[in-house]
Amino acid sequence: MKKLIVVILFIYIIIHQVLSVNNDNQNITGTFDDVFKFQHSIYIDVVLVGFDDIDTEELDKLLNNLDNYNIPTILNPTIQPINLINQKYIYKISQSSSNLIKKLNEDLLEFLHRPHDISKSSSIPTPVLVPFDIVDRHIKDEFKIHGNHLSYTFYILKLDNDNRFYSYSQLNSSYFEMQHSSPYHAEEVADEINRYCTVKFWQAISTPDELKNRYVWIDIGADIPLYGPLTKGSGSILGDSLPNTRKGLTRNSLELSRFIYHSSKQLLTPPIYRVPQSLGWERLEIQLIMLHDHKVGQLEVSEKFDWMEIQRQIKKIQLLPGQEKIEFTRREVSLLDNVYAAQIKRLALKNHHSFSKGTQQYLDSDELHTWFKHHMKRFVPDLDHKGSHFILPVFLFDISYMGDILLLDRQHQSVSYDDMVIGIQTQETRVRVDYRCNKSLSIDSSDATQSILQSILQSIWGIAPVHQMISKSSNLIENNYLWSVSNSPPFSRSKELTFSQTDATMRNYLYFEIVSSLESLKFIYNHIREDETWESFMEFNPELQSIKELNTLIHQTLFDIAKYLSFHQEIAAHQKLKTLQELAQNMTTVIHKSHNTQHSFLECEKPTFNYIEATCIIISTLSIAVLSMFLLKRYLRI
Repeated sequence: MKKLIVVILFIYIIIHQVLSVNNDNQNITGTFDDVFKFQHSIYIDVVLVGFDDIDTEELDKLLNNLDNYNIPTILNPTIQPINLINQKYIYKISQSSSNLIKKLNEDLLEFLHRPHDISKSSSIPTPVLVPFDIVDRHIKDEFKIHGNHLSYTFYILKLDNDNRFYSYSQLNSSYFEMQHSSPYHAEEVADEINRYCTVKFWQAISTPDELKNRYVWIDIGADIPLYGPLTKGSGSILGDSLPNTRKGLTRNSLELSRFIYHSSKQLLTPPIYRVPQSLGWERLEIQLIMLHDHKVGQLEVSEKFDWMEIQRQIKKIQLLPGQEKIEFTRREVSLLDNVYAAQIKRLALKNHHSFSKGTQQYLDSDELHTWFKHHMKRFVPDLDHKGSHFILPVFLFDISYMGDILLLDRQHQSVSYDDMVIGIQTQETRVRVDYRCNKSLSIDSSDATQSILQSILQSIWGIAPVHQMISKSSNLIENNYLWSVSNSPPFSRSKELTFSQTDATMRNYLYFEIVSSLESLKFIYNHIREDETWESFMEFNPELQSIKELNTLIHQTLFDIAKYLSFHQEIAAHQKLKTLQELAQNMTTVIHKSHNTQHSFLECEKPTFNYIEATCIIISTLSIAVLSMFLLKRYLRI
């Protein structure tokens, strides 16, 4: 009888182990998102220029103790966080060389001490406008020689300004020299200089070489005006809300850390506007279709649209393996000859009435999109989004009649959709928009170059406008116009791409591919858990002896991708990503092979319960019952 008890206990232990192993497998696969979350670091160097009195350790603690984790978010069509990806900011604080401080102080003081035409009519002091390149040329040289090109760099400047009131112009020194060298055009040049919002910080433009200028700088001694929406909307920036020399040391440290943190989120890890429809293209064709309200071939004297500049800027974007080339084509269409184009414009033309501005006409962008989509084959006959050749049509209305102040939806020069870009330009050089920079701002409606370029980035690479953020409290889209100056629209008319934009193009595509691979692996894990045991799966996959080895392989691959991505080696990251994609493909093939020899989960209905578990439970219950009855009989005999 003792032997019977031992046998029953042995059977019970074996069954318990089988059930516990099965539960362990369920726990491992059930937390896939947590186990295999992709995390990569964003390395940021903070260089203090002219700060002898600031505690670098204190600033380091302030920055690295913030909530330095960020989950990328897709804004459209609905807000959707990418929970499989996590970004982490890592800051390093250092002091600049004395040589850089000396050069910056000398050039700034030399310019400030020149005679300047400053208005005396206003009681409000007018700042001296300093060309941005007075500072930027030295920062650029310093970054090229001493900068860490594997990270981003923030230069925080505290310069000797001799108590002068100054701000930086978004135009370079050549405009200021032109003002003094040609007196006949001095008034026009001065008007051009004063049209742009002044700044106290700057973002480097992108360069086509590998050692990209990934730096920003802020001069806390400079002034900046209030800028943002004029009559309605949130996100305005007040000069006093930014670091400046009028504040105490402790408060400046807090505001510096806040400025760096918000700049990191807006420039280095911005949200994704939408998942592009064009993912997977090998050959991209951007086709400009100019819709003139006059005969084709008749050029306006003041035509400013620069199609060649758009091509030059987009060619700065590095192509990933598999993306062969980007082509640019242009076609001209006259509204006088093309009945479909004329009808589309007429159907989208709307009127808006307001007390302050009277009646205004505008084009409804959604209406245009609907009708262009309906008649697409008449404008782009060879359009085919199913193949590897993706065509992005750019419809640009070119209105030549003076006095026609037309915008899209009353505020845009262009609008981005996943399958096209729609824009408009007129002959009006000054069209007021609902923004201010101390005064009401106007845009040059006769030149849609910058706006079209930004819309192309949104459609092809999912680059969001730099002012759109996600509120942590409400999880809704909110505006923050902090970096909407200094090469970033809408308060800058620069036609050049910044490093933050070109970096985001490649990073977004890698994110989409990483998520796609992880989602495939997650589906495979869930399928193996629900439809067969890991042991039977491993029989058809001899190179992986255990689930632990499989997990280790995936973790190591993700680690390598993160390392390359953190150091801006996107091509190497993409090549390593192929390992993950091939693994998912191979595992899918193995599953199909195993089902071909055993059963097909596509043809057989899934069991309503697990027979193995049920059998084990029945045997275990009977064993316990037999043992209990035996012990009870023995007790009664006693």
